[in-house]
Amino acid sequence: MKDVMLTILQVVLIAVIPVIAAYVCRFLKAKRDEVEASETVGMSDFIIREALDAVIAAVSYVCQTYVDGLKKSGKFSVENQKYAFQLAYDKASLIITQEAKDFIADIYGSFSAWLTMQIEAQVRMQKETPIVEYSGNPCGFLAAGEEEAEEAEAEEIAEEHPPDEGDMDE
Repeated sequence: MKDVMLTILQVVLIAVIPVIAAYVCRFLKAKRDEVEASETVGMSDFIIREALDAVIAAVSYVCQTYVDGLKKSGKFSVENQKYAFQLAYDKASLIITQEAKDFIADIYGSFSAWLTMQIEAQVRMQKETPIVEYSGNPCGFLAAGEEEAEEAEAEEIAEEHPPDEGDMDE
């Protein structure tokens, strides 16, 4: 009887162990794939965020250094608008890494089309919601030289926080 029980146990174990091993392998593979997918999503989010930050910086730079001055002087023409776009495109393209460009091209089909769309969207966004409001500037930046910007900021601070009487001696 003991021999029969051992033989039955052996047969059952021989049949069950591969099934259990296959289940454990599938479970571990699924967990590994899940972790890899979450890491890939995290990395792709990071790459896209970095590229978008470059677009925001480029549009802000062009707006502050080129567009604002032209708008103040009333010389912002269609030709200047095209030049401003090209300037932002070149600046953003310079900042964005080749790895990010390749990644974006793989996902969206064209890096150039993606960048064009993002620049246009960012220009619109900065017009609608200025980052810092100075005298109704549609780009959200003060179109002035560094000294003029510092003076304007100092005046704004002085209006908010008048000096104490003891500070009048200076």
